[in-house]
Amino acid sequence: MEQITEETEGNIERNDTGEEVRNGTVHFPPGHPPPHPGFPPHFHGNGPPRRFPRPAGPPPPGAPHPFQGGMGRGPGPKTPLNIAFRPDDVLVATFPRSGTTWTIEIIRRLHLRHLPEDHVLRSPASSRGLFLNPHVTSAHVESLPSPRILKSHDYYTDISHRYFSTEGARCRVVHVIRDPKDVFCSIYEHMKKEHHYVPPFEEFISKFKTGTRYAGPGPGDWWDFTREFLENDKNLPVLFVTYEDLKANPRDTIRKINKFLGYPEISPADLEEVVRMTSYEVMKHTHSLQVHSSTTGTTGGHKNKLSIQDIIDINISTEQLIDKLEAENLRATLHDLNLRRYC
Repeated sequence: MEQITEETEGNIERNDTGEEVRNGTVHFPPGHPPPHPGFPPHFHGNGPPRRFPRPAGPPPPGAPHPFQGGMGRGPGPKTPLNIAFRPDDVLVATFPRSGTTWTIEIIRRLHLRHLPEDHVLRSPASSRGLFLNPHVTSAHVESLPSPRILKSHDYYTDISHRYFSTEGARCRVVHVIRDPKDVFCSIYEHMKKEHHYVPPFEEFISKFKTGTRYAGPGPGDWWDFTREFLENDKNLPVLFVTYEDLKANPRDTIRKINKFLGYPEISPADLEEVVRMTSYEVMKHTHSLQVHSSTTGTTGGHKNKLSIQDIIDINISTEQLIDKLEAENLRATLHDLNLRRYC
């Protein structure tokens, strides 16, 4: 089991990977393993400039909003990335603001119990996984030591085309689903803090409800995005978990993830340590994740932000999605996930 030590000397804290944290700034102790040289430059935070500038205010009348277009599904197929997948690779594929970083940290903590002290996953640079964005090449992915944690906000069809188009290309996929109403509110708050300007709330919620991609964080249509993963046309090994279960039943969900990774049953003591180190209360203070200030770690926050009509509209779309999937013989999967709670 990984030994966790935390020391506090005034405003100095030492987290579990050995870094000294002074007022939020990490100071690497002597002998701390540096980030793996295979990580692409942007993995360290000093890579290409931001895709989206930070405008000081609204765009001029008639001008396109600088955020329009965003990431996710673009106008045409993405170039395939030939990844030589390994048996212990994991791809965390989520709609933005759905617990991606949280899930990656759970996976990382489960891995660390079986890895040597100098493994790259103990470096804070690895704690968000390798984001498979357009800058990443197959050489970047290949250079990382096993076990690799990959991350994507792409649609299932785009992931299939880009990463699994080669015969036999497969890896474990963890897909996290979150109530779309909370997803919208989290995206909106994230954009306000990250980009300082977002369109009027009414315009933004209208775009979201109609599945129109408006801005930076990922794809636009939550319902199409979720439907594609649940249908799983390529029959990839996918583990479906929900943000709400991670919050309400972390022990059961972590056991499920641990089993999916192929590890033996986790001991009660190790389980409690993973639960503790991946709790919101700990993660919001640890350098290894730096939970964004727009993250609150709560569920149901939309009730104080959305109008009754907005909630009704989103619930109707979600119910229609569930009805469609049940008609496609996915009733058992939907029952396990209890997605009707979102309606």
